Amino acid sequence: MITDRIPSFGTAQPAMSRSRRLAGRALARPSLPALAGLVLVVVVFAVQDFDLLSWGSLATVLDAAALLGIGGVAVALLLIAGQFDLSIGVVAVASSLVTALLIGNAGWGVWPALLASLAAALAIGLINGFLVVSTGLPSFLVTLATFLILQGTSLAGTNALAGSTRVGGLEDAAGWSSAAALFDATHQVGEGCSGCRCCGGSVSRRSARGCCGAPASATRSSPAAGPDGRPANSVYPCAGRR
Repeated sequence: MITDRIPSFGTAQPAMSRSRRLAGRALARPSLPALAGLVLVVVVFAVQDFDLLSWGSLATVLDAAALLGIGGVAVALLLIAGQFDLSIGVVAVASSLVTALLIGNAGWGVWPALLASLAAALAIGLINGFLVVSTGLPSFLVTLATFLILQGTSLAGTNALAGSTRVGGLEDAAGWSSAAALFDATHQVGEGCSGCRCCGGSVSRRSARGCCGAPASATRSSPAAGPDGRPANSVYPCAGRR
């Protein structure tokens, strides 16, 4: 007799229950430990201070986390694809330097300078992606080299063009007031104050509000930055590896 069934030897394995199958699928998801860690942190600190779960406290936490979250989304996309981008931090600083130098030294308006810094950040992402795809080198090495190159270029270039790592007089540029009105917005959420914090990596921020310039006492000699919209999420625009 011919049959397509493979004979089984030994005792038959009992079928897994539905709850065990669901638990196994949940534990296999890499996002579950992050979610469990978040819940654990919230529970521990909420027990210490119940005001943590108030609207004001949540607005304060989200206001501080927004800067990291914008870049974190880009980094997470690369990690999902099995890649790294070690240069994202220095790209954020370099893009704000480009904005500040174009405003303070080249006499550009704020909005054209922001668009130029955005284009520069995207170009760096394109170069990173092209090198990873075309050379086959690990993204860890490619972005590490980009990190070191941009770090040295930012310091040397700023000193050569501005004579210092600080660029002042940015608030006198055309378009500063409109950019500040957009990026320095503050919204009342419950008892807290949530600001629109869209600053570059090297911009000083006011202690009471998140802003895109230097503190009121130091705007004349603010660090090399401007009302930058953080255009430095150096996610490889070349999608060949994703």
